[in-house]
Amino acid sequence: MRPVTYSFEFKEYSELTLLLRSPKETQREGKQENNTASYNTRAIDKSLIDNPPGFTPPTTNTPSLASNTSAAKEINAPLTGKIWEAKSYEKYPGGVMSYHTGGHEVHQYVFNSNGTYRFVYIGASAYTELNILKYESGTYTLNGNQLTLTPVQGKNEEWSVVGGPVKLGGMSETQVQNIKESWGKSVKSI
Repeated sequence: MRPVTYSFEFKEYSELTLLLRSPKETQREGKQENNTASYNTRAIDKSLIDNPPGFTPPTTNTPSLASNTSAAKEINAPLTGKIWEAKSYEKYPGGVMSYHTGGHEVHQYVFNSNGTYRFVYIGASAYTELNILKYESGTYTLNGNQLTLTPVQGKNEEWSVVGGPVKLGGMSETQVQNIKESWGKSVKSI
């Protein structure tokens, strides 16, 4: 886990959108057009990604994070106090009319006013038997339109799903989606 610096800007489309640009592809956002990831705000009364049963996310109040932010002043920026979310839907390859498989990816950030952040990713592909859950927490700094994330802790996990296996040839997008959203148990943690 290495620090990553993005240039960022806010755009007002149908809702406030955060654009994060990096000079190259990042492990966090993956391949994006022009290395730009687009995040929309999610209602603050909703939780972060609906976590699998039995999953307890790491807190951002760990000693290692607290010591990094104890001298920092409170950050009051449009970035803080919101859940930023990007969601994409998996499509069948090829052809002009690509249909959705029922699989999806979700990326979320929360930036706290104390200079800490939390990132969560879920990869639920219809082509695999497992869901991927990645999460990371750390500190961030703002300098003009530059956002630097410094990870402190994180994990990659693989989770089973309930109701599978997915049979792409004989299931509707909704059936696949229901399976991919029914978490089983953690089978691997890195």
